[in-house]
Amino acid sequence: MGVKDLFRPQWKHSDSRVREAAVKKLTDQAVLADIARTDSERSVRNAALEKLTDQMLLADITKTANREDLRKAAAGKLIDQAILSEIVKTDDSICVREAAVQKLSDQAMLTDVARTDRGWSVRKAAVKKLTDKSVLADVAKTDYYCEVRIAAIETLTDQAVLADVAKTVDISEVCLAAIKKLGDQAILADVAKTAANRQARATAVSKLIDPTLLAKIAETDEWDWVRQAAVENPHFTDQTLLAEIARTGSLRIWHENLGHDMGGGYILDGPAQCALSKITDKILLKNIVKTAKSKEVSEAAARRLSDLRRSGTGS
Repeated sequence: MGVKDLFRPQWKHSDSRVREAAVKKLTDQAVLADIARTDSERSVRNAALEKLTDQMLLADITKTANREDLRKAAAGKLIDQAILSEIVKTDDSICVREAAVQKLSDQAMLTDVARTDRGWSVRKAAVKKLTDKSVLADVAKTDYYCEVRIAAIETLTDQAVLADVAKTVDISEVCLAAIKKLGDQAILADVAKTAANRQARATAVSKLIDPTLLAKIAETDEWDWVRQAAVENPHFTDQTLLAEIARTGSLRIWHENLGHDMGGGYILDGPAQCALSKITDKILLKNIVKTAKSKEVSEAAARRLSDLRRSGTGS
């Protein structure tokens, strides 16, 4: 302790630990604001800010302090909606704007922030506090940052709105987040049949329980992924339909852009492979061996039949 410490308040002591202890006993708001602005030690500044409740002083610190961390902490203690709105509109710091948004409740202002703020984390914070499903749907469809879109989806509960997002957006992560929240089978069926994104269709298909619809999708969807998802679905158990999918399965080159003469080869498409793996009826498998549209399908069916015989399973 220096000689000068004998003649000044404890909150101006040369030892930061003494200053911090003294600050915790202070009630004078103006003094606390001054300490929060000027003390050289962060722990002392934080202690002063913790005790600061005067909204005008907090607003002044938020607007004018040089230290970003101080402005952020002060913004987090504000409750005046007009002041918070001003900070969100004018502060250059993303973290300060985000702290202000956390305290905002004005839906009009939150809507504006969710749509226009240049910081994605600020938009995301605003989205989490929105209640207007039309605004949330718009953000889910149009924001240029995926995390903001997903935050909007996580806030939505309306099944029709979620389905619309799943059907019209062509970003897989966004579609899947929407489908994750869908439970209505009629809505899932619509998404499975009409979504623009094929991964969205496949994910919706995996949640279906109607075997007739699954069979139709397995036969008609233009993408292997979606057809395979239908075949893989545990509710698709019809052995005759599985056999037909396997029997008519097509081939694809398994080594990209290479044929047999360049070291490549052919394999069954995904739906056919999956269908074969689910067939346990030996009579159907024998028929596939005889009538398959390609030698590769016939050979795959023969291997499946042999495996069932060896294991003593199947019917």
